[in-house]
Amino acid sequence: MMLASARVLLEGLIDYAGLYPPACLDMSATVQNYADYRQSEWSWALGRLVVPAPRLKELAANAPPDVRCPLAVLLGENPDEEAQKALAFCEHDGRFTVDCFETKTLPTDILPRPTYFETPNPTDAIEQGFYPKIRMGGITPDLIPHPQNVARFLMSIGASPFKATAGLHHPFCDEHPLTYEPNPPRSWMHGYVNLAVAVMLSDEAEMIEALTADRSDFQFHEDKMSWRDRAFDLETIRALRRRWTSFGSCSFTEPTLELLEHLK
Repeated sequence: MMLASARVLLEGLIDYAGLYPPACLDMSATVQNYADYRQSEWSWALGRLVVPAPRLKELAANAPPDVRCPLAVLLGENPDEEAQKALAFCEHDGRFTVDCFETKTLPTDILPRPTYFETPNPTDAIEQGFYPKIRMGGITPDLIPHPQNVARFLMSIGASPFKATAGLHHPFCDEHPLTYEPNPPRSWMHGYVNLAVAVMLSDEAEMIEALTADRSDFQFHEDKMSWRDRAFDLETIRALRRRWTSFGSCSFTEPTLELLEHLK
């Protein structure tokens, strides 16, 4: 049985982004995987299906008739128009609901769903009435943000909810392959448990320590999780999750099964 502290942390945390690197699956495989994960013993950790707005019709054509998918819809260069079309499409289809939008282009108006704006200056998102989004990695080392920059992001957004994307499909920071190709490049990568603890801290220097801490420094218990001599009870973890909405990952099995291995 999953420890309560781990379950509170992971519940709905992982938005499945199988279409994106390094997995780069086709739509059929992505939708089938999502449907399978919804029926798995880890279904409680599964969040939204991440889909770009221009591919919604392709999603509908490949989805099983009985599937029900909350979506994180990625908007392009015309976010206002794409958002309205996505809402209308999902209302007509009935199998999908738009749970949130994500964008790199600032919409003209506040959209009718929570919207996460990926921008170098996260306060821009908050000042415009949106939520910030941080990119935690990618398929080349230069896309992995320095821990100090992640800590500065967390300090700058205050209590605002945020999303993370890319580079978090391992629970703990370490050196990992960056792709699934033969002989892939390797690099130090962030871990989502490290990030979770950093969010629960208030000091920038401590955040950096947590972001770079070894997996042996983290423990999960039934009523708390701990990092070194710091303990976080279940209510503190719930408060963390009210801030940290989710992270997008092209793998659902890696972040879940690797944590399970740590808990043994």
